[in-house]
Amino acid sequence: MSVELDRPKRALAGRYDLRDELGRGATATVYLAEDVKHHRQVAVKVLHPDLAAMLGTERFRREIDISAHLEHPHILTLIDSGEADGLLYYVMPCVDRESLSERLDRERRLPVGEAVRIACEVADGLAYAHRQGVIHRDVKPGNILLTESHALIADFGIAKALTEAREERVTQTGIAIGSPVYMSPEQLLGERDLDGRADIYALGCVLYEMLAGEAPCSGPTPAAILAHRVSEEVPPLSSKVPGVPPEVEQAVHKALASDREDRFDSAEQFATALLGVETPDVRLTPAVVSVKPGTAPGAAPAIELEPPPGRAKSRGLRWGIAVAALAAAALIVSSGGVASRLATWLGNPQPTPSVDEGAAPFGSVELDPRRIAVLYFDDMSEGQDLEYLAAGLTDALIQRLSQVQGLEVISRNGVKPFRNADVTVDSIVRALQGPGTIVQGSVMGSADRIRVNVQLIDPATNTHIDSRLVEQPSANQLDLVDKVTHEVQEFLRKQLGEEIRLREIREGTDSPEAWTLISRAQLLIDDAARLNAGGDTAGAQQALTRADFDLARAERLDPEWSTPLVKRGRVALDMSRTGKASPADYSSDGLTDAIFFANEALQLTAGNPAALELRGTARLYRGWGGETSDASAEWTAAEGDLQAAVEADPFAAGAWASLSRLLLQQGRSGEAISAIRRAFEADAFLEVGLNLLHSLAHASVAEADYDEALRLAREGQRRYPIQASYFAAVELLTFASPEAPLPDVERAWEITRRLQVDFPDNAAQWNLLTAAVLARLDLPDSARAVLARFPPADDGVAHAYAAVIHLHLGDRAQAISHLERYLALLPQRRQEVATDFWWNSLHDDPDFQALLVAEG
Repeated sequence: MSVELDRPKRALAGRYDLRDELGRGATATVYLAEDVKHHRQVAVKVLHPDLAAMLGTERFRREIDISAHLEHPHILTLIDSGEADGLLYYVMPCVDRESLSERLDRERRLPVGEAVRIACEVADGLAYAHRQGVIHRDVKPGNILLTESHALIADFGIAKALTEAREERVTQTGIAIGSPVYMSPEQLLGERDLDGRADIYALGCVLYEMLAGEAPCSGPTPAAILAHRVSEEVPPLSSKVPGVPPEVEQAVHKALASDREDRFDSAEQFATALLGVETPDVRLTPAVVSVKPGTAPGAAPAIELEPPPGRAKSRGLRWGIAVAALAAAALIVSSGGVASRLATWLGNPQPTPSVDEGAAPFGSVELDPRRIAVLYFDDMSEGQDLEYLAAGLTDALIQRLSQVQGLEVISRNGVKPFRNADVTVDSIVRALQGPGTIVQGSVMGSADRIRVNVQLIDPATNTHIDSRLVEQPSANQLDLVDKVTHEVQEFLRKQLGEEIRLREIREGTDSPEAWTLISRAQLLIDDAARLNAGGDTAGAQQALTRADFDLARAERLDPEWSTPLVKRGRVALDMSRTGKASPADYSSDGLTDAIFFANEALQLTAGNPAALELRGTARLYRGWGGETSDASAEWTAAEGDLQAAVEADPFAAGAWASLSRLLLQQGRSGEAISAIRRAFEADAFLEVGLNLLHSLAHASVAEADYDEALRLAREGQRRYPIQASYFAAVELLTFASPEAPLPDVERAWEITRRLQVDFPDNAAQWNLLTAAVLARLDLPDSARAVLARFPPADDGVAHAYAAVIHLHLGDRAQAISHLERYLALLPQRRQEVATDFWWNSLHDDPDFQALLVAEG
């Protein structure tokens, strides 16, 4: 069971049996579940814990109760809602559907008639909700579900509740409700008296995107989007969709009016303007739209359409003033997480200047995201009696982050003047000479629990990058500080790494479209890693395929940019090992493709450390997997690439990690451990921590430091529960090693059963390792019985394990016989066998010596 699923599954047990994750967004995660009482499949949407804490149970119930009374053919029904173990959730029917967003990702544009029909159905549902006094506030393709070719609107109610909560506690969270690309100007400005015309604007954006293949307006920040909307005309649909009916173009243009007074008065009016339009593929009829009470069937309200785009209409002075104020004050708080940051960083990463377009926001101060200012946490407890804890957490976090190479953390004395001071972020940045990342936090508490909320802020745009809520029992204050500091440090390092990665990618190209594709591909790559770790091989492969498609498009858009090539090579490696038992198990095609893309990238940028790391890693595993007749030559070339990569970039943690694995496989375990330590030092953003810990555990086995190997294997299972089986395999390997502490046989079988479930293709190898454990425990009959049940056949690694079993049983001749078969299948391992500690007891055997000099 995944960690993400564990808590909600336990909380909802007895009511809903959560089976699998269906999707994850900025505010919630959706799970497939069984309604235990009614024996039906449902979708359970669980708000992220930090949002639930911000929202509060009473506000959530109040707004959800309003939505629960919405019953309409084009609104997704709300079945149930509630609170369980601090989690807020609501339940919907599980229908066979895909979102409009997924449909557009696949097809980009829809036929005119189909797009208009979907818009009319959504307008129908919105009109009904508006008559009940309910505004959606977040109409976008992701909230429109398509089932049996009809549209359903999802997520009524929650947007208003979260918006109100955010407005009350805007300094304590990085969450903004609504998607800036689809928000109306009044919503972007933070106006509170929204009405149905905000939803009409959003639906106009959605219809425009369905027809044109892109949203009508985008920009680097919400302020920039707003500035574009009120100062520039939306590109005419006819310029992007030849042959679009003029009635459709006029209706979309009116829905997208910047001043809400100039839009349709109601969603019915919008739909009526679209009805009866002849399109090449669908003829619509007025039956789609609900009729207001008192309106004669078929009667349409009088509608005054705007002229088509191109005939500009004055928007009034108040919009220009509002835009300047918004850009100057940076009032919009952007959503947390990588997906929302794509909008923040698209185009120019600096906020839109309001007066002097050439002025730098911090004068001559250059902002470096690796330079971090951790501001003293606020005491938000009811009695204001946790200031000592807030200060202690801040000091501990500064100390921990200061120990990370690659980061420059401003000292306690540097940030102390701003403690409890009402000073703007801009002033702090200027005073501290340009920290490019600000960390803020707050501490809240009750009698038995302490809650720490931490935010990562980008001062260049004055936006929240991401936030994390950490809860711990308050009994042991020292233990609390240690645990919270550790968790917050890991969160900050990972999120900061993602931000720096996005910024560095942004600097590599002049094509906003190529950058957007790269960033979207990275999200898919991250999703694939999560899906693969959770056992969803098919989902991981699908995500990687989509990522490669986006990367290929980015490559065509900017053929002089090496980043798409390097990332395509990484995707090739990921695709070739998805679902494999070992993290070092790559297919031949994936390795060949990775080397091809690395060579192409190096043609563009000689000495590119990322491309060298990619090629060195691929060569390493090509030699390891027997994909070449001369493993030694392949490993020599790999070592040259990886050494060059770390010389060019001493903080290339991935290159250090691959170099350590190469040294380990060559029997150079002492050098490997040294390289792993360098990798840990270089891994400022915790990108390869799992691989490093796994390699260090293996290296400890190779160095016969069995106590350390077991400690690291168990630490890996604790720190990386989703990938715990990789570390459990190291624990089993240690048990089977000569002279290791004698193991618990029940623990060995427990690990074997787990590995057989997680990696069934390698069941024979796990059982043979356990047979080696049995042989070490002087249980020869049991060891031979397992060996008889799982004969090595033509599995090279299994023959090596069989050799280990026979050595533990004292049968040297049989051990050498299996080693001979092992090297016949994997001749590139001959050098490894000559130096490996497993075979130390055979070094004086002439048959073993003859085996080492035999032709491979």
